[in-house]
Amino acid sequence: MPAKPWIWIWLIAGPFVGPKAQNLVPNPGFEEFAQCPSQFGLFKQGEIPNWTAVPSDCTPDYFHTCAKGDFGLPHSLGGTVPAYEGKACAGLIAGVGESKFEFGHRHYFTDLYYREFLQCQLLEPLQANGLYRVAMQVALAPRANYTGAQIGFFLTDFPIVILENESFMPKIKLDSALRAPGQWVELSGNYRARGGEQYLTIGNFIPTREAPLVSLWKDRLRQTDFCYGRAYYFVDAVEVRPLESTPPTMPLPPPGTIASDFGPLAPGQPIILNNIQFAFDQDSLLPSSLPQLHSLWKLMHQYPQAEILVLGHTDSIGTEEKNLDLSQRRANRVRDWLIQRQIAPARVKARGLGESQPIDDNGAAPGRQRNRRVEFVIRKTGRLPQSAP
Repeated sequence: MPAKPWIWIWLIAGPFVGPKAQNLVPNPGFEEFAQCPSQFGLFKQGEIPNWTAVPSDCTPDYFHTCAKGDFGLPHSLGGTVPAYEGKACAGLIAGVGESKFEFGHRHYFTDLYYREFLQCQLLEPLQANGLYRVAMQVALAPRANYTGAQIGFFLTDFPIVILENESFMPKIKLDSALRAPGQWVELSGNYRARGGEQYLTIGNFIPTREAPLVSLWKDRLRQTDFCYGRAYYFVDAVEVRPLESTPPTMPLPPPGTIASDFGPLAPGQPIILNNIQFAFDQDSLLPSSLPQLHSLWKLMHQYPQAEILVLGHTDSIGTEEKNLDLSQRRANRVRDWLIQRQIAPARVKARGLGESQPIDDNGAAPGRQRNRRVEFVIRKTGRLPQSAP
């Protein structure tokens, strides 16, 4: 059964009608803070209530009118931009266009894949099939000489960690208005919830290697600017608001099953992960595998007592011994990916079956392709998901 997408938040443009409902984003304008900013890393250090830096070693910036110098407003290391509303805003590197730059009379080399994200937990989970308005204000930093990073929103049931080589679809693409430095632009739309989403992540979800940045200008005399060589954006006034008082009800899964992005699941039922892909004759996961891996990760998070068995299969090309080893390594790779993201090892078993259980004819290429697969089986469902009331 093909996996249903879970990570997408395609924002359907449309005007907001009617009185404003409660904003589910805590500290939406970053007005609450523990200390006036004087250095990098306040989000990383937990000094801005309700917001965290993702991944944990990145350093989105905090700006406030109480500060002087680089972290003040309206004048800051990003240029002259007042807060959209109130006295504060956030700033983040959405992409890097040049790897070498100067700052403070020193030469630095930065990772071209480096991106910063902000994440918060909503005041309450989104209701299944409910319609929500999702919006934020974004301004390109005047001192940034790159643009084109596809800043957007991401709603999930649990906190996510986005590695530098990962990409997610879909996203909100920047339009020409965001090429005008220093001007606040609203990114907004309506989102139909799947139910249980309670974490909002903001940033650029497409690595630079997949969506190259656009250079706006070149000026060697300004290479000492912090934002030089980067697509840097200010963010303010983040909101997630319900547009309907009572969302339509969704059908419950059949008795004895659990709901998931893979459809209703019952213990012992094998589910093929159709889009789990590896490098040829290797156990290295390809980036195209990430959406289904995240769907499996989400399932394990939703049902904290669930246990699964990951099964690796190959075609009949090669020796039986080699195929058995390759299938075990590939199953282990999926298991390791989940464990690296805080899924308890005892909950995930892995087994390689080699070529012993084909589902199609190994005599033809299409059949061999189907036989090269990874499956998982629910061994134990456990209790209701965490997002259940």
